[in-house]
Amino acid sequence: MNLIKMVKELKNIVYSSAICSDCQKAEEFFEKNDIDIEVKQIENHQYRKELKEKHGRVLVPTIILGKEKFIGFETNQDKIKKKLGLS
Repeated sequence: MNLIKMVKELKNIVYSSAICSDCQKAEEFFEKNDIDIEVKQIENHQYRKELKEKHGRVLVPTIILGKEKFIGFETNQDKIKKKLGLS
């Protein structure tokens, strides 16, 4: 099974904000590469609380790919591509 297919089958989440340009770039990247993600906008208080409780702080974008967490898209783009087998 290839890496992209395995990642697609795991739960992928991006905690995002409507006013965050790095968040928008992350969402565009996943859409462009046909990676299914669940976007959770932290303007929704439930998602903000969930992010804080599960990951200890509210920073966006927080990207969860399976069991791996990345905080920030641009600074982690190479790691994310590698994780997805895109580099």
